[in-house]
Amino acid sequence: MAMLSRFLTILLVCAASALAAPAPEPTDAPNLEDALAKRATTCTFSGTDGHLSASASKTSCSTIVISDMAVPSGVTLNLEKLKEGTTVIFKGRTTFGYSEWEGSFISISGNKLTIKGDPGSVLDGQGALWWDGLGGNGGKTKPKFFKANNLNDSIIDGITILNAPKNSFSLNRVNNLIVKNILIDDRDGDILGGHNTDGFNVNNADGVFITNVRVSREITAGY
Repeated sequence: MAMLSRFLTILLVCAASALAAPAPEPTDAPNLEDALAKRATTCTFSGTDGHLSASASKTSCSTIVISDMAVPSGVTLNLEKLKEGTTVIFKGRTTFGYSEWEGSFISISGNKLTIKGDPGSVLDGQGALWWDGLGGNGGKTKPKFFKANNLNDSIIDGITILNAPKNSFSLNRVNNLIVKNILIDDRDGDILGGHNTDGFNVNNADGVFITNVRVSREITAGY
């Protein structure tokens, strides 16, 4: 009987200890502002290795600045699948190394993006390195310049393209896209063999609005 009494006492003590234990502290709900703040950063990429850093970090930045970048030959500046609402800004002079390949130099995709050129900025394709008077009909394999596939509810504003090897903008599978204040200057091709330097190739698109665009040679192709 004494043993049973001791056993019951131990059970009661354990139960009392459990009841007396403090309740766990409540966990705060995730803070949406903090989550957004982690992306509310401006990331600047430049130089000959900048394309690698940009590709690796692109989804961590709310604003991506491409500043005086020298993209190596045969390489695409990959800005595909950006987070919704990202802003991309080109500053200074962006150049692309020579190589015979299909391209593109730049590839961008995403939703609700703003892609713009800073005043005075230039995307320099150095087209004379490829121009042979044949364009896409033979001769050297020439890369396309600026590919925007699956780009929706977005704006391209203030971009200047100089001396594209072949066509400048390839817009495919895009919806509700505004393209404005664009300069495409391939005038050097008139004497150096530029050909098929279309300003815009547009395909499988709906709601594309192009305004205030200056194109020195062929303007558009596609539908």
